[in-house]
Amino acid sequence: MIATFTAIAVLLIIKGSEAGLYDLFTPESRLSGFIMEKISPIGMVMCVRECSKRRFCASLNFSRKRLECELSHSDVSTNPSNMASDPDFIYIGRNQIPDEYFDSKTASCPAKGSSVNTATGSKCVKSDCPSDHPDTNVTTVKVTSTKVGTVLNYTCNSDISITLTSTCRGNGTWTSSAFLCPDIPETDMQNRHSIIHTHTYTLMNKH
Repeated sequence: MIATFTAIAVLLIIKGSEAGLYDLFTPESRLSGFIMEKISPIGMVMCVRECSKRRFCASLNFSRKRLECELSHSDVSTNPSNMASDPDFIYIGRNQIPDEYFDSKTASCPAKGSSVNTATGSKCVKSDCPSDHPDTNVTTVKVTSTKVGTVLNYTCNSDISITLTSTCRGNGTWTSSAFLCPDIPETDMQNRHSIIHTHTYTLMNKH
């Protein structure tokens, strides 16, 4: 009898943990165009663990109906236009996967991370700015470095006598000076604000 109750308790814990993981997924969504590996048949938890073991897995799609796992080398923050509605799939980015699904030898952040010791636990923080600059369409800006603290100097396309600067901030984004340029078409301003930045992340290891 005691063994039966123990088995039931374990099953309830497993189901509860799986339900909590499921809640982190985006329902009825699928990122296409960047699939690097498909695994089937496989359960949701194992699909998540397969992504966590692969350093270049940035996100995954999972079909509970097909028991199919799709591992991708990109994510929705980098390629939002590739996210589509799909009732058969659910989607999760690598940075949404809880730390307990990663072992001590696996980075929980996308590639190019470096390890540092901290007392705050394992987490991802933005460390570099994207190579795509938000002022590209209306200025002469050239990204020569993506390191935090980098300062870029450039001019307006419409008036090269206007000198602009941009700094890579600690939160992984570039400051923008394009608003200083005269006669910027409204569509270019909208495009500049709609850019989704790709960030490089740093893994902070647990002691």
